[in-house]
Formats: sequence, structure tokens, C-alpha cells
Amino acid sequence: MPEFHVKAFGADGRTLVETIDAADPAAALAAARAQGLTAFAVDAARIDDAAEPWWKRDYQLFGARGPNAKALLNAWSALADLLEAGLPVRDALRSAAEDAQDPRLRAYLGRAAAKLSQGAAPDAAFADDATIFPARHLRLFDLGFRTNRLAKVARNVASALAREIEAREAVSSALVYPVMLMVAAGLVFLGLIFFLAPALEPVFLATGAAPPAALSAMLAAQRFLVDQWAIALAVFAVLALGLRRLLSSSAAPLERLRFRLPLFGKLLRQREAAAVANTLGLMLESGAPLLEALENAARSAQTQAFQAAATSAAEAVRNGGRLGPAFEQNSLFPNNVARLIALGERTNRLGELALRAAQLAESAAAAQVQAIVKLLPPILTL
Repeated sequence: MPEFHVKAFGADGRTLVETIDAADPAAALAAARAQGLTAFAVDAARIDDAAEPWWKRDYQLFGARGPNAKALLNAWSALADLLEAGLPVRDALRSAAEDAQDPRLRAYLGRAAAKLSQGAAPDAAFADDATIFPARHLRLFDLGFRTNRLAKVARNVASALAREIEAREAVSSALVYPVMLMVAAGLVFLGLIFFLAPALEPVFLATGAAPPAALSAMLAAQRFLVDQWAIALAVFAVLALGLRRLLSSSAAPLERLRFRLPLFGKLLRQREAAAVANTLGLMLESGAPLLEALENAARSAQTQAFQAAATSAAEAVRNGGRLGPAFEQNSLFPNNVARLIALGERTNRLGELALRAAQLAESAAAAQVQAIVKLLPPILTL
């Protein structure tokens, strides 16, 4: 059904712009009057992707994906600012939609604001596209809306997204120098075997002396890459795919191997624990029941091991047990996270301290990244 922008005066005399789904402009004006508005103009322009020129649209080559984390951060931050300033939810959503840079997010928030204005529940208002917001974000919005704590929820989500982006950017910036060093080492190696080694070989042949072992190895590598380039590419591809599988596979044996890796295992545990604790804290602070919060926390983990750990904790609570011991007795959760979760349960501040535990785990992960980065240059130099 087409969408129309209806300009009208509200009950308080303010000028409003309502987005209304209607068959035609007359129906849109009638719907505005039914809401108690005094309409004076209607515009058939749509707030969707089609309103964007083709050169400004985002195209996905590998399936549908939502906006990136920065776009979501900007939307949640704008929503928090507007709600804290006292703006009604539908107006805050509309303003956040107008400020959004991502066209899909702008259209999505605009449609949600229009549906909320027409009396739709939050879950129905956001139900038309499941690829824009993560499911847990939709649930957080719904909880905040129903408990009249949406401003606080929006601020908590924005803070969590900001920390996530900061952590990713810290990793990216920390890896710049090691990556440059690896590329330079690769280029030097190729220069040695394709230029220097062939230039030195005639010198030893002319004198009848055997070339040094290092030179012989470089010449052998050069001949192999030239004569057997297809095999070399195949070996490289197999190694790359094997490394990718090791880093991304959810198979239990490979997950256990990743957790046991020196340095990297601790980093992975801290990152996963941060994700679980962060979702747990956000859900609880938004008013979700503990079991629902734990179920969402389990889904936020990227590894089966942590998903199972959070699910096991939920089962313990469902059976009358306590959450703190379930975390403390599981060796996957770092001590800093488990202790704060147990303390939060004892002091009835579980949501607050779960968010604090997530921050500590993120800080520990960042420190671990720095430790790894400091070790890489000497290793690569050797």
C-alpha cells in the first residue's frame, strides 16, 4: 500500500508530519483526521529505498545484510538523545530516520514510526524486515517501550555498540604494522628468489664452487614456483582454507583447539564472555525476565561452547539453582566475569554488574590484542 506524508496540526498546535499507509491521498487525509489531527497537506513521496538515486543505494552481493554497526550506533544514539530530551517515541523515531545515512535504515525507522503512530505494537511496527535490526535489538526496543524505559535502553544499547566498534577498530589499527611487516617480508622474499638468487648463481657456476645452502634453497623455491605454479597455488589455497576453517568452524574439536591456543585462546574466551555478559546485562536492564535474558545471551555467543554454557546456566536457574555458581563452575568463563555475575546475583544488581563484567572482559581482550601485537614483529623478524 502506498505511503503518504500528511502535514497536520496536532492537538497542542504543533505542526506534525505523519507517514500514513493509505490507498490514495483522500484516504490518508481521512486517517489523519481519525487520529485527531487537522491535516492541511499531503505528499505522496515515499520514504523507502526507491527514493534514493541508484548511485546512492547500497547493493549486497552476498545476500541480505543489515546496516553496519556504526549506522546502528548512530540510530540508537540519536534515539537516546531525542527521548532523553522528552520527544515522543514516534517523533524520536522519525527524527532518527531522517538523520540516518543508510537508506534501508532510514526507510525502516520511518515505516516503524508511521506504524506506531497508527497504534501498532512495537513488535508489529518493526516486523516488516528482519535484516535491518538484530533480533535482540528489536526485543530490547519492545521491552523499553512497554516498561517506559526506552530512553535508558537506547542509551545502554548505544554504549554497548560504541564499545564493540572501539574494540574492533583497536584490533584493526593494532594489526596495521604487523600486516605491513608481513607484506614487506613477502615482497623481500620474492625479490630474493626471483632476482638476487638467479643473479648470484652464475658466479658460483663460473668458479665451479657449490653455492651456499641458503642460495640453493632459494633457487629451488624459484624453480618450484615457476615450474609448478599450479601446485603452489593449490597448496596455498588449502592452507588458507584450513586456517579459515580453524578460525571460524563451530565443530567442537576445532573450538576446543582454538580455546587452547597460546594467547589467542584467552582472547577468544574474553570476547565470547563479553558478548554473553553484555547481552545478559542489556536484557535485564531493559526489564526482561532472567530466563529470557539468558536465552538471548546464549544466542549472542559465536561459539557452540559458550552457547552451551549459557544454555546450561539457564537450565540451572530454571531448575531452581543460582546463576552465579553456574558461571563460576564453568571453566570457559573468565574469573573476572564469573565473579561479577555472582556478586550481581547476591546483591540484586545483576543487570548492572553484568554490563560491568562485559566492559572488563572487553578491556582484557583489548589488552590481550596488544600483547599479541607486541610479539608479532620479533617473530616475523626472526
